Amino acid sequence: MNRALPITGHAGGSVNAPCRSSARTPPVLTALLIGLLGSAAACSSEEPSANGADRVYTTRVIEHHAQTLQILDLALGRPGVSVDLGAVADTTRREMFSEANKATRRLRTWHARVPATALEHHEIATNPHYDQAIPGMLSARELASLQHTRNGKFVVAWLDRLISHEAGAVQLARVEVAEGSDRATLAAADADVAQHRHRLAALRGLRRHIHS
Repeated sequence: MNRALPITGHAGGSVNAPCRSSARTPPVLTALLIGLLGSAAACSSEEPSANGADRVYTTRVIEHHAQTLQILDLALGRPGVSVDLGAVADTTRREMFSEANKATRRLRTWHARVPATALEHHEIATNPHYDQAIPGMLSARELASLQHTRNGKFVVAWLDRLISHEAGAVQLARVEVAEGSDRATLAAADADVAQHRHRLAALRGLRRHIHS
C-alpha cells in the first residue's frame, strides 16, 4: 500500500500525496526480457507455420504411399516376377513405410486429421477409396484389374501402373515445392522429387528390358 507523505504548502499546512516507487527493473532482467522477445520475433519470421499446401501435400503423401504399398504387394511372391523386380519392390516398400510414418507425425504435430488408409489397419490388400484427385492414383477398378492379371502380362501391366503412379508422386511433390511454407515439409518434398525420379529411371529401365 502506498504511504502518504506530508508536503508543506505555502500556508504552513500539509497536503497528502502518494509516494512514487523508486524500484526499477534490474538491468540483467531487462536484457533477458528483450532477448527473449527478440528471439520469439526472429523465430516467427524465420520459421513460418505450415500453410494449406503443406497440409494437403502431407495428407496426400500418406494416401499415395499407402496405395504404392498395395501395388508393390501384388508382385511379392508372384510367379514370373524376376529377382530384380522383387528387389525393387522390397526396397521401395520399406521406403514408403518410412515416408508415410514421417508424414503422419507431421500431421499430428499440426493437430490435423490423418487420412484413413490400409496402412492404419495393416490390411494392404483392402481397397479404400482414396482421393482420385491425387496425381497418379489408381482407381479401385484399375487396382482390381491388375490384381487379376495373370502370366507374363502381369509384369508389363504392373510396371506400367507403377511408373504412372511414381510419376504422380513427382508431380505431387513439385506442387508442394512451389506452394508450401513449412521447412521440414519442403525438405521432404525436395527429397521426394529426387527419390521418385531415381526410382522412375530404374522402373523404366526394367520396362525397356522386357522388350529387348
